[in-house]
Amino acid sequence: RCANHKLGIELGRQVKPVKVPVQQRFCKLCNLGAVEDEDHFLLVCPAYQAIRGRFRGSLPITAITSLAELLSCQQQGILARFLVQCQTLRSELLHQS
Repeated sequence: RCANHKLGIELGRQVKPVKVPVQQRFCKLCNLGAVEDEDHFLLVCPAYQAIRGRFRGSLPITAITSLAELLSCQQQGILARFLVQCQTLRSELLHQS
């Protein structure tokens, strides 16, 4: 709940002197034209498709999964590894570009 991450939805809020409008805080890792929020990052963005595939058997990751469903799963240790891998890949890809 503290929004302590580096996704576009949060970084755009921190731009000074004028915040980037929410609808313009796009994901820089795909061409979907989507706002980079938590849902997009964990459940939609094609950049993380391989990671989602590796965890699909252990976590509730489907086309209709909500963020609330994912984060409330019983496998919290596996969920933590999934989150770390997604964040690590994001950092690596952004540093390359």
